[in-house]
Amino acid sequence: MLFVVLAPAVVAALVFAGTLWNGLVYDDPLALARAAAPAATLVLRRFGLTYLTIHAEQLVWQGWAPGLHLGNVLLHAAASSLAGALTLRLGARPWAACAAGLLFAVHPVHAEAVASIENRKEILAMILVAASVLLYLAPRAWTTIAALAAWALAMHAKEVAAVGLAFVLPLADVLIRRLPPARAARRLVPVAALGLVATALYGGNVLAQLAPDAVRKATSGAATSLGDSLLVTAASLPSVVRLLVLPKTLSADYPPPRPDGLLDARVLAGLGLAAAALAAVALAARRAPLAAFGVAWIVAMYLPLANLVPLGPHFIAERYLYVPSFGACLLAALGLDAIRRRAPAAALAILALLVVAGALRSMARVPEWHDSLSLWESALRAVPEGSSNIHSELGLALSVAGRKEEAIEQMRRSLASGPEKADTLSNLGIELMNLGRNEEAIPYFVRALDIWPNNPVFHYNLGSAYLRAGHLDDALRELRIAASDEAWRSADPAFGAALAARGLKEQEFRRTIEQWLAENAAKIEARRR
Repeated sequence: MLFVVLAPAVVAALVFAGTLWNGLVYDDPLALARAAAPAATLVLRRFGLTYLTIHAEQLVWQGWAPGLHLGNVLLHAAASSLAGALTLRLGARPWAACAAGLLFAVHPVHAEAVASIENRKEILAMILVAASVLLYLAPRAWTTIAALAAWALAMHAKEVAAVGLAFVLPLADVLIRRLPPARAARRLVPVAALGLVATALYGGNVLAQLAPDAVRKATSGAATSLGDSLLVTAASLPSVVRLLVLPKTLSADYPPPRPDGLLDARVLAGLGLAAAALAAVALAARRAPLAAFGVAWIVAMYLPLANLVPLGPHFIAERYLYVPSFGACLLAALGLDAIRRRAPAAALAILALLVVAGALRSMARVPEWHDSLSLWESALRAVPEGSSNIHSELGLALSVAGRKEEAIEQMRRSLASGPEKADTLSNLGIELMNLGRNEEAIPYFVRALDIWPNNPVFHYNLGSAYLRAGHLDDALRELRIAASDEAWRSADPAFGAALAARGLKEQEFRRTIEQWLAENAAKIEARRR
């Protein structure tokens, strides 16, 4: 038992130790900005548990990247340990349990979650989800209560990564514990109740999210209706399965597929995979219940992340597979254990090959998360056609590296691939303005404000462009908005991260604008008179 939990933890820590030398990239500055809020505030917000852990670490590390990355590595080691322990508790032999833990420890698809501080939410969700199932399978009343408490904490880490337990826990009763139907039904009541409460608390008005405008906004134009979103989800499933089974090519972003309709080959392939998974659960339930549970885990834990209810623009994302991948590792371990009964040496050799291959691929992936430029250049290599997000983020990284013309080209490619994003429009305007092309920059800032009219940073950018172009009255108007209390009253924490990238804090930023206005506003108005 001790080896089952320790070996995966040690391997996980060794494989991902390289992240300690990485910087804070992609959404990490935003995570730190959000986690800087008072702890009492974080308790009540979405992903509150995740940001509370970052908040606590910030008190120790003060933004020191290696310390924050160490937290992720240790959490992944704990998750890998729990993957082995859970496999053992589900009824697998110790050899298979250790194999499942090791495969989970090195799975290359986990690199995004481990290397990114913002994506810690996936790891915390897995730890608490695994703890919940372990407690739920224990035959005591208090452990059921503890299991529901662990589940509630998992949803406060990331609800969509944990809500699948509403199906997994009852399946554990049916497939693993083999409870009589009446008793299984009684135990279903608190699980269903918690699931309904979580849906109401975290999901809000689900029906409102299915309206065409809401779908278009949530998916950034990748889908225009619920039906369209479901087609994109189905067309994405082959890529999702590929990442679980053969994660050779990895990217920080994947363009969503654009299926032609229900008869599109990718849609049909996705529907076929979904049907095969459900059939496998039904057919294996009696003779191979643990294998059925593994397939059901993948399905139940991935479905909430699959944009069936459109929640975001990403239909394919490696971080979404952190929790579902346990099911794939469990199935692989069971298959190896079946081989081991007839050919122990062959099973051990295959396991060693898989662990080494996974470790090498993960270790090669870790340096790509070292900084923004390496991350997005690797993404463009993996997805040569790129995506709006890849081009936009690569443009920002190139700008920081001083490669301004290349940055402008990538941002233009981002806008051309669509849909238009306010941040990209504003960033392109900044690049043009920095090159002295102020008149060319102004329309991009105007368009950014058309999309996001209450963004004070955008007003500042437009005001700066007007000022440099000599449009003093227009500059005065925009800068006054940027400095106003009203503009900042409901400002998103993302603004703080954007300012932090410039080495500023909100109060310093506003004070600079106010000082400029105090010194120049009267002169401009006097000149106008």
